[in-house]
Amino acid sequence: MQPILSFRDLIAWQKAMELADRIYAVTENFPSREWFALAHELKKSAVSIPSNTPEGHLLRKGSYAHHLPNP
Repeated sequence: MQPILSFRDLIAWQKAMELADRIYAVTENFPSREWFALAHELKKSAVSIPSNTPEGHLLRKGSYAHHLPNP
């Protein structure tokens, strides 16, 4: 197991980025009437975890694990 030196080393962050990429790709095919409704909400939700993970990584080690999702 390699040490975690950056939030980019976290599998949770890597998977969340993959999910965000996929959601962005899928929403490109949505009808135009959904671009500012459902597509917007999906994109906003998709970037939530990878965006908040770096902030949690800056917290003290003990409280950092508290902010990560349970496997």
